[in-house]
Amino acid sequence: MNPLSTRRLILLGVAVFLAGLLLLAPAATLKGWFTPKDKPVPFQSFGLEGPLAQGALAGLQVNNRPTLGQLRWNLQPLWLLLGRLSFHVEGGEQMTVNGSVSFSPLGTLRLRNFLAAGSVKPVLAAVGQAFLPVEGQARLDFKGLQAAKGQLQDVEGVIEMQGLAWTLAREPIVLGDYRAELSTEKNEHLIKLESVSGPLELSGSGKLGEDQVYEFEIKLRPKPEASPMLRNLVNSSGQPDPQGYYHVRKS
Repeated sequence: MNPLSTRRLILLGVAVFLAGLLLLAPAATLKGWFTPKDKPVPFQSFGLEGPLAQGALAGLQVNNRPTLGQLRWNLQPLWLLLGRLSFHVEGGEQMTVNGSVSFSPLGTLRLRNFLAAGSVKPVLAAVGQAFLPVEGQARLDFKGLQAAKGQLQDVEGVIEMQGLAWTLAREPIVLGDYRAELSTEKNEHLIKLESVSGPLELSGSGKLGEDQVYEFEIKLRPKPEASPMLRNLVNSSGQPDPQGYYHVRKS
């Protein structure tokens, strides 16, 4: 065996040894090593158990808001060849999840074939709207999502919301069912929203640009069977156009 081949075998053996140590290391210890100390991170995990190769966590916060709990993971080792830590994740309480989550050394987060279903509350918390008095069920189906440094880079998926109700009134006000499609085109992240059933006729669209500036517009009007309380709620958004639609714009 020539010296060059011997050197390669030694390097390969060292790499395998180090990889084995990494996979068997406690996840809580690795978290302490790699979590940045000088800047906030959008995701915080609690109650980590087990090694990196297979384990569980008691809770996950997004932007300091409780989002998911009781999750389990299994490492997908083939992705290590591409320099990514990739896991199959499943479990949950208020919302259950099932799909692949991966991280790159540069801090890129990716979701693939990721499904989540349950209460709409964790979804509202994740987007910073936990204060909204809305109850209902949500189903998220992401074929793909990529984010880095706290900014969305690419997304393709569908969000379905069912049985939504406004709970600030004495009696919950039924809002109905809705569907949102998310996509990325020419570095702009787009959302298309429409009502599926219920007492509101609603449609809207929005976009988030590379500069993180967003624009969003929806139009809505109560259907003839809408309750007086819902009509009053919609009336608070302004004056209707000649066709009876109320327009809401945010940027």
